[in-house]
Amino acid sequence: MKVRAAMRSPWLSWLWLTGPCLAASGLPGVSAACGADPPSRVGVDAPELARLGPYAVGVRTLELSDPAQPDVLAFDAAKGAPLRDRKLGVELWYPAKPRPGAEREIYAASLPSEPPAPPARFRVSGIAVRGASAADRASAGRASAGRA
Repeated sequence: MKVRAAMRSPWLSWLWLTGPCLAASGLPGVSAACGADPPSRVGVDAPELARLGPYAVGVRTLELSDPAQPDVLAFDAAKGAPLRDRKLGVELWYPAKPRPGAEREIYAASLPSEPPAPPARFRVSGIAVRGASAADRASAGRASAGRA
């Protein structure tokens, strides 16, 4: 709940993402290697459900289509609503088995700035590998047996 409220403000969002790095970089004897690990690495104070599982993460972009749907925004009283395919872009994350040395996904976005400044752009390294092979069921059994 508190995270959602923080994400509504661009400055608080930025601080939430970079605050630990900013704090650590100002302390004597603490290395500022915040860019070395992706933010999805679990900290010691993270809740139990934030723990990473035994698998690597793969990600793919899918375009789903729902064919021949009425386009209500183009409705004409004489002709009715024309039929159009509805398309939906989806990012799918899944348990994966990436090849050794595969490059991790880098996420980029921007936050609005106070005018006249341009939007604040940022890049965050993730742990997902785009297009990695899905983990197979045989490795799933081994992974769950190893966690027990």
